[in-house]
Amino acid sequence: MLGNKLYYGDNLEVLRRYISDESIDLCYVDPPFNSSRDYNQIYSLAFTDTWKWDASAEEGFRAILGNEGGAYTQKTVRFIASLERVIEKGGMLAYIVSLTRRAVEIHRVLKPNGSFYLHCDPTMSHYLKLMLDSVFVPAGGEFLNEIVWKRTTSHSDARRGLGAVHDVILLYAKSEDFFWSATYRPYDASYLRDFYRHRDPDGRVWMADNLTAKGLSGGGYEYEYKGAANLWRVPPERMKELDRQNRLYFTRTGGIRIKRYLDEMPGKPADDVWTDIPPVGSRAKERLGYPTQKPEALLERIIRASSGEGDTVLDAYCGSGTTVAVAHRLGRRWIGIDMASISFIIKRLQTTYGDGVMDGVEVFGMPMESGNADGLFPKAD
Repeated sequence: MLGNKLYYGDNLEVLRRYISDESIDLCYVDPPFNSSRDYNQIYSLAFTDTWKWDASAEEGFRAILGNEGGAYTQKTVRFIASLERVIEKGGMLAYIVSLTRRAVEIHRVLKPNGSFYLHCDPTMSHYLKLMLDSVFVPAGGEFLNEIVWKRTTSHSDARRGLGAVHDVILLYAKSEDFFWSATYRPYDASYLRDFYRHRDPDGRVWMADNLTAKGLSGGGYEYEYKGAANLWRVPPERMKELDRQNRLYFTRTGGIRIKRYLDEMPGKPADDVWTDIPPVGSRAKERLGYPTQKPEALLERIIRASSGEGDTVLDAYCGSGTTVAVAHRLGRRWIGIDMASISFIIKRLQTTYGDGVMDGVEVFGMPMESGNADGLFPKAD
C-alpha cells in the first residue's frame, strides 16, 4: 500500500488541493530565511532567497486582509494590517505574508494532537513568532518552545557585532493535548567525569544518587535499614529488593544511596538549546552538496519527540529531503512538497534505501529532468 507522497509544486496550492484536514501528526518546515542570497550562483540545484513586493505578494496581502475563505483569525488579519504600517510593503512583508498563508494551511491539516516546527533565523524569528501566535493561539493552540540550534562552531563578523552562530526553531502545538515523547542527548565528558565516578567489579559505571525523601513533596517511608534510620523514598520491601540487586551503596558515614548505572540511563533530557548536533560540514559523511542541508540528527530529535511509528510527517519545504529520509528510517509515513528538488530527493532515497523504496512512494507533478540531481551524489565504487 502506498503511504508516502512527494509533490512538485507550490506548497500553498498543494496544501489546499491535496492535504486533508487534520491528517498530519507533525509538520516541520525549513523555508527560505529571507537571506537575500542567490543560490543559482553556487549550486546546480538553484533557488533564490530574495523577496520583493510584487503582484503575488499584493494578492496574498489582500487575501489575508479580506479573510479569504474565512481561513484567518482576526488576530492574524490585524497583525498583517499593523505590520504593513510598521515595515511598509517590501521584501520583508512579502516574506511574512507568504509564510502566513502557508502557516494557516499547515494549522488546518494538523491533527488536534499535532505539532509544528518552523525553522528560521534571528533575522525574522521575532516577526514569525508573532505571526504564529496569531494563527495558533486563538484557535486553541499554544507556543511551546523557541529552540536555539547552534549551527556552526564559530563565525567572525566583527563589523556587525557578535558572530551569528545559531538558528531558531519555533515549536507550536495545535492543542494542549499534543503528542510528546521525551528526548535525550548524550552526557558530555565533564558530566561523566564529575558524577559517574564509581565502577563495579564487572566494569559497570554508576553514580550514587539520593535515596532519602527529606524535602520531597508527598512524604516518604520512615524506618531503619541495616542500621541506617531515615525517611526513605522507597518502602522497606523495595529497599530489600534493591539490596538483593546490588543497587545500594552504603557510605562510610552510615548512609544509604542508590546506584544509577550509566548503561541504563537514556542521557540528559534535551532542553531548548541544542549544541550537540553539528551542522553538515564540508567533510560530513551525509553531505550531499545541497544548499541549506540540515543534519539528520536534528530531524531525528524532532521526529522522535513529536510523532510515533506510523504517524504522518509533513515537510512543506522539502529541500534536500532530510525530513523524509529520516521519517522513512524511523517508520513514519511522510509527505514532502517542493518546487525545485523532487528529483534530488528521489535520488537521495534511492541511494540510501535502494531503488525499491520508490514502490511505496507516489510522486505528483514532477518534471522529468533529473540530471541536476545526479551530480550532487557520490559515485558508487
